[in-house]
Amino acid sequence: GFIPIQPHPYSYLTPPIHQYENPLIPPPMSQPTATATTTTTTTTTTPQQAQDDVELILVPETDIEEILGHIEAVIPDIDLDAARRAITAMNPIPSINEIVTNFLDNGYIKKLKKSSDHDRNLSLKRSWSEIIDDIPKFLSVYSDPVTYFFDIQRKQSESYINHAKAFLVRAFPTTDKSILEQALQEENYHFLSTVRKLERRLNIRTNAFLQRTAIRKSLDMLDISVGGVGRKPSASWVIKNNKFVYAIPHTSCEEFYDELRFAKNEVKIRRYLGKASKEHEKRVKKAKKENETLECNICCREDLLIDDMVECTVGHLYCRNCVRTHIDVCFKEGKCRFACVENLCPGEYTMPLVSELLSPKDLNRLNRRIQEENIRQAEIDGLECCPYCPYAVIVDNPDDKVFRCLNPECMKETCRLCKEPNHIPLRCHEVEKGVELEMRKFIEEHVTEAMIRKCPRCTQRFYKVEGCNKMTCSSCGLFICYVCRETINGYDHFTNNE
Repeated sequence: GFIPIQPHPYSYLTPPIHQYENPLIPPPMSQPTATATTTTTTTTTTPQQAQDDVELILVPETDIEEILGHIEAVIPDIDLDAARRAITAMNPIPSINEIVTNFLDNGYIKKLKKSSDHDRNLSLKRSWSEIIDDIPKFLSVYSDPVTYFFDIQRKQSESYINHAKAFLVRAFPTTDKSILEQALQEENYHFLSTVRKLERRLNIRTNAFLQRTAIRKSLDMLDISVGGVGRKPSASWVIKNNKFVYAIPHTSCEEFYDELRFAKNEVKIRRYLGKASKEHEKRVKKAKKENETLECNICCREDLLIDDMVECTVGHLYCRNCVRTHIDVCFKEGKCRFACVENLCPGEYTMPLVSELLSPKDLNRLNRRIQEENIRQAEIDGLECCPYCPYAVIVDNPDDKVFRCLNPECMKETCRLCKEPNHIPLRCHEVEKGVELEMRKFIEEHVTEAMIRKCPRCTQRFYKVEGCNKMTCSSCGLFICYVCRETINGYDHFTNNE
């Protein structure tokens, strides 16, 4: 537990250490005496000789820990074990300021960023091939999974696309990578649709990829006991498994693994849906005979059961599909609360109902939006928000200038003062910003401002996606002309489609 270093640099002398006093050097063997009398020889050491000799000074390890404490206060994300090894290798040990400067100039090993949802990632990666026992629970999240997972018009996230590429080369290890990438691009980067196309083209049995051991082996090769770190497979394993070029991401995409679970249980789910559809038809026929069917005043369907209807907090009944469309439109308008479809109705739809009608991706966005709104209204002292995602945390130390986002999908470090990426040791005004970046930002801002309109009554900002130039404010309902930005009464403002 001791570290040998050179003599102390101060002017005063350190008494020399004899060999038998050094625990690192074994004492010499005792020599037998020839006579009963011994002669004592006194050696005089001059000050210059003492300074020239290289000595061993025993420095307790607590001094290193004290140095590490000061360094961690300046560089909070430094890995202490790596820093301890680096400091021990320094001979002599410099001052704390010199050590910090050396780490900042030459780089340092950062702490391992452990994902907060490590258990969730582990569960998803290990349970994708399990049999779904509770199909109604799965359908409560994906009400129509067949249509949802085979809808190639849906835009996929970057995480989903990375998972799709990684699993595709493992599902078809003998197919050229360029062919797989082309097929994936043709299906708008939807994994299951791409697999079906390749199975038909290669004349392979449906869902045969789920039985391939390549996918299972590739998952087993990942050492995910520590979040964000994977064990590198051996070269023989890579060659044997067609030299996989895409690694399976460590941060799991829940929607992708749900799609794999659906593919694994597709036959079972389709049978369940078919049986439920037949039972529903029988109930509709029985309700028609007893004159118990309901009608939706929006789509005018007359063969609806009470299970097909949903109600607001006041009690207005409309069919599930119409309310789903209404909630989807309100969500895209940026709303967090969903009023009843009925005009002038004070009621609204509850969150449990909204969670059933919104898609899983939109539901996650809605929860983040509600969280942001609640945090904004709370006005908590010391609350810091990530500039790149909704993650927020209370920072107690005002001297800590770096904000470290712990959102597994973000994990970015930003400056608390200027909100730019971490630029330590430079000050905010010392960070250079390229002329090209400023010019691009200037152009994008002006293009955005040219497209955005502001309501004259409530100052709500909006822009037109498609349709005519008669705009309706989603907040107060005021009619505005998109071209001249004036308040209008209706279509009388427009003549000859102008």
